[in-house]
Amino acid sequence: MNIKEQYIIFTDLDATLLDHHSYSYRDAMPALSTIRRYEIPLILISSKTRSEIEFYQKRINITGKPFVVE
Repeated sequence: MNIKEQYIIFTDLDATLLDHHSYSYRDAMPALSTIRRYEIPLILISSKTRSEIEFYQKRINITGKPFVVE
């Protein structure tokens, strides 16, 4: 069984994927690399707006994935 068929990750942004103070995702990069390597879908869920989510999707290169906002 392929790992990408077994998992899907849902994550918030603030203080989870993004640093609470700087909004940097640098500390999440090793995990994001693993998620990409195994082609695991990463779904962002946030109280941010659609345009904010789309901005971060482009920054961390996960465009084309569904997301949940506001």
